[in-house]
Amino acid sequence: SLIVAKRAEALANGAIALVDADTSKMKFADIALLEVAEGKIGLEAIVEGK
Repeated sequence: SLIVAKRAEALANGAIALVDADTSKMKFADIALLEVAEGKIGLEAIVEGK
């Protein structure tokens, strides 16, 4: 989805992951999807530019 894509891009550009997991071997899209699934990020954050 657009939320995951935007968050993955932010992570690729240096944003810090919001999940408590070992993200060293995860792809940015996987981290973003996990953040959405855990409710750590949503559409509001993307619209606000966080």
